[in-house]
Amino acid sequence: EKGIFYASATIIGWGIYYSLLKPLIAELGAYNTTFYIESGIFLIILLFVIITKQKISMNKNSIKTIFGRSTLLTIGAITFNFAISIIGAALTTVISAGSPAIVAIISRFYLKESVSKHKWLAIAGIVFGLILLAIG
Repeated sequence: EKGIFYASATIIGWGIYYSLLKPLIAELGAYNTTFYIESGIFLIILLFVIITKQKISMNKNSIKTIFGRSTLLTIGAITFNFAISIIGAALTTVISAGSPAIVAIISRFYLKESVSKHKWLAIAGIVFGLILLAIG
C-alpha cells in the first residue's frame, strides 16, 4: 500500500535526521537550529511548488487552523531540540515516540476515526515502555 511506503520512508528520513541533529544543536543552539531547519523546509517546499507549478489556495477558516497547528508544531520543534541538547537524540526520540498515544486519542474523539482494541493495547504498551525508560 502507498501509505505504508510513505510511512516507511518517513521512518528512514526522520531516523537519519534525528541522528544528525545533536551536533547542529550543540553548534547553533535549539532556537537557531529550529529556525534554520524550519526555514529550510519552507524554502524546499516553495521550490517544489514553483518547479511543479502546484496551485496553493487557502480560505479564511484555514488561516486560523494553520496558525494554530503551526504554533503547536513550532513549540514541539523547539522543545524537541532543547531535549536533544539536554538528554541526547536517542532518549529524546524514544520519549517523543509517545506521541502516537496523543494522536490516537485525538483521532478517536476529534476526527471520529475508529481505533481498534489491538491498537489501543499497542499504544498502552508504548506508554508503559516510555514510563519505564523515564524512571529508569
